[in-house]
Amino acid sequence: MTHDCSTERRAKIAKIAGTIKAISISMRKGVPKTNVTRAELRRDHGVVGDAHAGPWHRQVRLLAVESMWEIL
Repeated sequence: MTHDCSTERRAKIAKIAGTIKAISISMRKGVPKTNVTRAELRRDHGVVGDAHAGPWHRQVRLLAVESMWEIL
C-alpha cells in the first residue's frame, strides 16, 4: 500500500518534531515488549523483528510520554 501526500501536507509533517525516548519490540504478539537500543525501520513493514510488523495498518505505534505515565 502506498500513500501519496501533497507537497503542502509533507511540509506540515516535516515541521513536527519530537524525541524518541524508547524503542520497544516483542518477538510474539501478546507478550510484553522489550526495549532495544537500535531498530531497523522498513518502509511498508515496520520495525524489523517486531511481531506487529507486516503489511497491515499499524506497523509502528507512537505514544506520547503522558500515555506511558498512565500505564505505569
